[in-house]
Amino acid sequence: MLQTIIMRESRLKYFLTLIFCLIFFLPNALLAQNNLTASGTVVDEKGDPMIGVNVSVKGKSKGTVTDLKGKFSIPAEINSVILFSYIGYEKMEMPASNLKNKVVKLVENQKTLDEVVVVGYGVQRKKETTGATFNVKGEDLDKVSSSDLGTAIQGRIAGVNVQASSGAPGDEANIIIRGVSSIQGTNTPLYIVDGIPYDSDPKLSSCEIASIDVLKDAASAAVYGSRGANGVILITTKQGKAGEMKVSLNSYYGFQKITSNLPLVGAKDNLYLQTLLGLNTTGTTKNTVFLTTQYYPTMLLNNTDWMKELQVDNAAIQNHTLQLSGGTGNLNYNFTLGYFNQDGSLINSGYERYNTRANINFKKAKWDVQTNISFNTDSKKNAPADLIYRSITMTPFIQGLSNNLQDVMIAANTADGINIGSTINSLKGKDVSTSDNFNGNLKITYNFSKNLSFSSMGGAVYGNGRRVQTSPLFYYYVASTNQTVPGQPISGLTYTSSRNTTFINENVLNYKIDVDRNHHFNFTGLFSLQKTTFDMFRAYRSNLISNDLTTLDATTGNPTVAGNASARDIESLMGRVQYNYKSRYLFSASVRGDGSSR
Repeated sequence: MLQTIIMRESRLKYFLTLIFCLIFFLPNALLAQNNLTASGTVVDEKGDPMIGVNVSVKGKSKGTVTDLKGKFSIPAEINSVILFSYIGYEKMEMPASNLKNKVVKLVENQKTLDEVVVVGYGVQRKKETTGATFNVKGEDLDKVSSSDLGTAIQGRIAGVNVQASSGAPGDEANIIIRGVSSIQGTNTPLYIVDGIPYDSDPKLSSCEIASIDVLKDAASAAVYGSRGANGVILITTKQGKAGEMKVSLNSYYGFQKITSNLPLVGAKDNLYLQTLLGLNTTGTTKNTVFLTTQYYPTMLLNNTDWMKELQVDNAAIQNHTLQLSGGTGNLNYNFTLGYFNQDGSLINSGYERYNTRANINFKKAKWDVQTNISFNTDSKKNAPADLIYRSITMTPFIQGLSNNLQDVMIAANTADGINIGSTINSLKGKDVSTSDNFNGNLKITYNFSKNLSFSSMGGAVYGNGRRVQTSPLFYYYVASTNQTVPGQPISGLTYTSSRNTTFINENVLNYKIDVDRNHHFNFTGLFSLQKTTFDMFRAYRSNLISNDLTTLDATTGNPTVAGNASARDIESLMGRVQYNYKSRYLFSASVRGDGSSR
């Protein structure tokens, strides 16, 4: 009987061991049979290895690049597809099961290589450029919901680093093209919009832009002198095409959902933490610990989440653009009207902008006349820089914000009141920047022959800016002293006004010559003049009469004023020669000299 029981236990152990093996080892064995490692070498049409080709599993996040010998190795499932991609070449897909030490040949994308790109004072076919240039189409920018040009091109250009300066609406992103080139100066690239230079973001609507060409290396940016040291962003706006008038409307409306948050303790937990802090620092008992809420016990009825008080969830963002274009054989036109509005995810923040642009091109015989006129106005509400920090320092026992700035806030003691004053000043203060910008240019080109042309362009840019910053007028009640005192810092208003102008004249002579079918030369000469002025005025005055009045005469304190002005002139000469042999061997050399009043 005992032997029978032992045999049954042995069979039971054997059966359980078998089940355990089936559960834990069979799936791994099946998974191993379903996986493989795709490997091989990527070469071009000549059979030379290609370095840095992107190799990825289609539909997955797995990816790698080819090494110095063009080799790659990537784990994949047996039924998956491997995708090969490289700039200037056609994409290729191959089954992973066929890739075992396989040679993969990529073919050049002729359509991409034949595209025309802007290289500075001229255009070239992409395959004939000698410098590092990159082109982004306007229709690709329309897919991004942003008012900022840098954000729109982020991730689209290799070697161009775009970092958001902040999450505030309307803030300009930091664009680094050739790395950090200056310790004390700016690293911002030079913007050229239809021949007009800008030192910062020109604030264009994406629907105004036909294409963006980025000159990344020193050779391609050399034609712009020292101002092109940080790279050059060439922006070409949309032009009309011959045909019937076309009317297009592009609109979107959306919401910005906050997906992360910083949780703060509530009133009950805050009271418990204060008790623990008192017990551990003063050595008193739980019955003798003094809490600030004892000054004003009704504060215990509050349970304010200050993070929610300052955040705006599901803030709206919208963009609407109306475009009219068309023309005849000689006259083409394009008109654009745009409106953009973005509410910030923090209170007292947001951005609103209106854009208008008219581009007209007239051709007759040997004459080509082109004019571009644009105007934009924007308004930006700036949230305080320390808003989130201030929300953390506020206790949940303080009542939440009110729409009425004259409401009296309640503080337990003077120290608590000073903290409330600084916080409410940040939360309820206003900081609004507005600007009006106009630019226009007229370019006249005379074609002496199909090989020789001369063009002269005159342009002007006007910009007026204003910024109004207010520290609100409010009071708070101190329970420990039974007094109502004005908030700190003291109320006041800062008014800043600025104006900038730029006048530019550029004269370009271009000559092309073809020695035979194989040898092609292009000579370019430039003479340009530019004058830029800037002036700024700032005034501060304390003691607001009312929060509804935001002008200097609505204050009673002694004014403090400051200001500055500057002007600079630049005269430039540039020469460039380009040589092309069978579109295979290319040579380009340029020299430029700038005379500056600085």
